[in-house]
Amino acid sequence: MQTQYTKPELYDAGGDITKPWYVEYYFLNPETHLMERFRPTFKMNYKRTLSDRYAWGHEAVKFMKERLKEGYNPFEEIKLQSQPVTNKVVIIPTCKDQLQKILDELCKISTPNAGETYRLMFGRWKKYLDAKNKGQLKIDEVNLSECLQFQTYLKEDCKLARKTVNATVSHLGILWDELKIGSNPFRNVPVLKAQRGRKLKESRKDIFEPFTAKELERIIKHLLEKEQRPFVRFLAFIYYAWARPIEIMRLRIKDIDLTNRAIIFRKEETKNDKPAMVQILDPLYEFLVEMDLGKYPDTFYIFGRNGYLPGEVMLNQRYHFNDLWNDLVKYSELQIDKNPYALKHSGNIEYLIKNKGKVDLKWQQRQNRHSSAVQTEKYNRALGVYFIDTEQINFNSFI
Repeated sequence: MQTQYTKPELYDAGGDITKPWYVEYYFLNPETHLMERFRPTFKMNYKRTLSDRYAWGHEAVKFMKERLKEGYNPFEEIKLQSQPVTNKVVIIPTCKDQLQKILDELCKISTPNAGETYRLMFGRWKKYLDAKNKGQLKIDEVNLSECLQFQTYLKEDCKLARKTVNATVSHLGILWDELKIGSNPFRNVPVLKAQRGRKLKESRKDIFEPFTAKELERIIKHLLEKEQRPFVRFLAFIYYAWARPIEIMRLRIKDIDLTNRAIIFRKEETKNDKPAMVQILDPLYEFLVEMDLGKYPDTFYIFGRNGYLPGEVMLNQRYHFNDLWNDLVKYSELQIDKNPYALKHSGNIEYLIKNKGKVDLKWQQRQNRHSSAVQTEKYNRALGVYFIDTEQINFNSFI
């Protein structure tokens, strides 16, 4: 019995990325009863490196296999495309709808991590359109002015960091490229650059309410009861290394120097674009030893997607950190509605209290990766903590 189609295979031009690549398969023509060849490219030829081209190509083959298995018939698609146009009312799709279609196609052949990133960035564009009552905006109405307004919205309304704003605009540019309509206004948006001499802003966004000792005790006990010790280790990095969650997610095993007890934050992975090295305190050192990092490749992330154990794929802050925190702490029986980054402030407060009379401001500055001791002093004032050794205080008895 003749099969309806052959197995899709990747044509890689012998590994030459200067030549077209495609997925090749044959399908039985229902009219001629002959096998005819099909060569869809799935936009893989836009990938400019060999590794990216192969990754995209293999995903395309996998997608084509699943599509054929589900009953896809290329001849039915050809038949639909060749049907004459009737007198129908032409409805011009909105910008949101057209980009959504592009996004759906990209996510089918992208890695899960890339797909999540595309959806997150496009979600910000949809929120902008809804917030500004521009849901019916058409593609030809999106110009540089509109893109600049979107950039301002991300920066001022959403209070996103400079790197996040730039990444969002860049990803919208990638989606726009797939429309193949000529000029791309997102490519003309100037990149936001770091401001020199930026002052510490003691706002609600930057200074979260710290946890009380009782709250910390309840949280740790609850997480251990839920068998979430790997997540506890992650939170310990915020508490002892005073690092942002996203910075911890980006840490690889090669960034941990257990011999010198130091954590290396690479320039490209920090919020302020500055490299730094912070000290591994004893409690955090014990957690790291317990993880037995030596048995994993240096390139593995310290906390991967496989249950916060070392792994090849980086965590996603929204889906793997924020949601887990909300499920286990904020919306659980604990009902503690505080930002997990407040653990950094709780750690600083413990240092100030436990070391009263001998606080090393320079060490605290370096550990927080502040640009100056003045910034650290402002930070401490914002925390509202100042203690001295009681032996230095003289008072008469009240009774």
